Amino acid sequence: MKKRLLVLAGILALLAVATGTVLAGGATNGTFVRFNQGPYYCEGYFLETKNGIVHEWRNNEECGYVPLTTETSVHIVFMPTAKFAEADCDDDGFLFQVPVPWTLSSAYVDLPDDDANLREYFGLDGDRTYWVCFYYWDTTD
Repeated sequence: MKKRLLVLAGILALLAVATGTVLAGGATNGTFVRFNQGPYYCEGYFLETKNGIVHEWRNNEECGYVPLTTETSVHIVFMPTAKFAEADCDDDGFLFQVPVPWTLSSAYVDLPDDDANLREYFGLDGDRTYWVCFYYWDTTD
């Protein structure tokens, strides 16, 4: 019985490490998406988890979030308000939280020549709402 518990604990530890690696450096596992956010050109890598959380990794200075932070490499976490009562942003690398629920709108225009579009992740405009947390993303890892 102890051996089984040790094996199970080992498997769970490996899963935790693998999950952390995906979320920290997930851009390499994400899908490339290009879009305009109002007048700003943006591009990022998107990854949706089974619980509906959408992760985005952005690293372009042209995107409109730059006035909000000096960091141009950000990891953005979108948590569906239908599943999460609050944003509950983590402290590690935290930059800021959008104070009200966010929804996709016509201000976000998908561009061609990429692997997906925003509506594949966020539904039609106004369909779903999300809590949004911005984190510093260290691109040197």
